[in-house]
Amino acid sequence: MTICSYIPSLFSSPRTSSTTVEISILLQDPGREASAKEQWEALDSKIVLQLDKLIGKSTLEHKLTTFGDIIYQTCINTFGAKQHQAKREPKKSRRQREMETLRKQKKNLRKQMKSATEEEKNGLQELWRGLKTRHSALSRAESARKRRSQKKKNQERFYKDPFQFARQLFQQPRSGSLSVEKEQLEAHLRKTYSDPNREKPLSEPAGLKWPAAPGEEFNSKPPSLKEIIAVVQKARAKSAPGPNGVPYLLYKRCPNVLKRLHKILRGAWSNLKISEQWMSADGVYIPKEQNSTEINQFRPISLLNVEGKIFFSVMASRLTKYLS
Repeated sequence: MTICSYIPSLFSSPRTSSTTVEISILLQDPGREASAKEQWEALDSKIVLQLDKLIGKSTLEHKLTTFGDIIYQTCINTFGAKQHQAKREPKKSRRQREMETLRKQKKNLRKQMKSATEEEKNGLQELWRGLKTRHSALSRAESARKRRSQKKKNQERFYKDPFQFARQLFQQPRSGSLSVEKEQLEAHLRKTYSDPNREKPLSEPAGLKWPAAPGEEFNSKPPSLKEIIAVVQKARAKSAPGPNGVPYLLYKRCPNVLKRLHKILRGAWSNLKISEQWMSADGVYIPKEQNSTEINQFRPISLLNVEGKIFFSVMASRLTKYLS
């Protein structure tokens, strides 16, 4: 089985940030789409078997707690875990190696000219000019090659995702790593995002006009499979997963797993049960500028589990329809 990554981290490990699981998607290679489809179907069947075996007759609470972990562990057992590898230095071409040799030779000639006699300097300068001419010609050729290569890469990126390519044209370069103590970070979060008066009821604003009553009743029936599918299809395949490591992409490609999730979500709705896992998130800090290190140079986001996002997306859609 060929393993290929469609996105850098298709499955982010909920246990260690350095572990990823890769699933063969191969969407970029039209000649291998059939193979990718077969692999997704096989994974779909395998996950369903594991779900039925481990939580088929368990309680709703147990299903809500372990559903994502079973999917994640099944993918780990099927495809294995891959550790992030450091990028390798690209091999230098023959032209680049020759340019490097010429630079060293030119440097050595300049050193020799400092201690050379007048007669020797004339000969060394002639040699240096010859090296410079050759180096300049190679530099022009190398610059032209880099421009052609960059143009080709830009064309490929544009054809692959025009929106993302255009977006990156206007984005400022960002980089850096957050370097603060845990206590300092927690104090910053409490100060910035907590409200000491959150438990106090708000008074009614003056001049508030009540809207007209909704024209239809709120749909309080459990979510239908059609609603669940609509939410999943609308979600971005590249959206980062939450703490349990399961992305939207798996539910897009594994319809039988999605049906099992639908049954659990119906049970949660009918029993007015919200999973504890849906209320926890992974905090991620995205740099705002280059070489960011301080807290105020990062934008925090919270990554929630996909299962909870699907559940509340259905509720949000119904509320929008009810209030509009």
